[in-house]
Amino acid sequence: MNRTLRLIIVVASMSVFLVSMIVDHQIRRQSGTEVILDLEPVDPRDLLAGYYVIIQTPLHILDANALAGDDEFRPGNDIFVVLEPGADGDWHPTSIYHARPDDGIFIHGKVRRSWDETIFAHFNLERYYAHEETAQILEHRRRGNRDRLRWIVSVESDGRAIIRGLEINGERQIDFFL
Repeated sequence: MNRTLRLIIVVASMSVFLVSMIVDHQIRRQSGTEVILDLEPVDPRDLLAGYYVIIQTPLHILDANALAGDDEFRPGNDIFVVLEPGADGDWHPTSIYHARPDDGIFIHGKVRRSWDETIFAHFNLERYYAHEETAQILEHRRRGNRDRLRWIVSVESDGRAIIRGLEINGERQIDFFL
């Protein structure tokens, strides 16, 4: 096999891999159960990655005493948080487990740290990359405390979650990548 043919095969394989990652991401965003989470963004800037909004939701700091399920979570442990919709339209954690629950809508994450009965968890929802203007607008709206900002999240049956978009004062703004 000559060099040109090998190069074409390598380039084609890498392209197929990248396209499959994009398609998988888009399918998961569109097919999961939609969950709405209240949020408090902060607008930092990463010199290498660009502008993003740091997200904190009710899932990120959990009070183990107020939730049913398992106890004694340690840093690095898997955590499965069962969610249920509230009267306000937001989804709220109701129970926490070390292993995947048999039923209900749940989100899978990792315990970052725990202190007493407070669990700090990570769900791959902590950063939302945006254009500079969008990140600044979100930060401005949050600081003004006049707008209600909520994440629209797609949760798969295995508990993986992907941000679909944002809701500002009840107006949905869904991101589409394809």
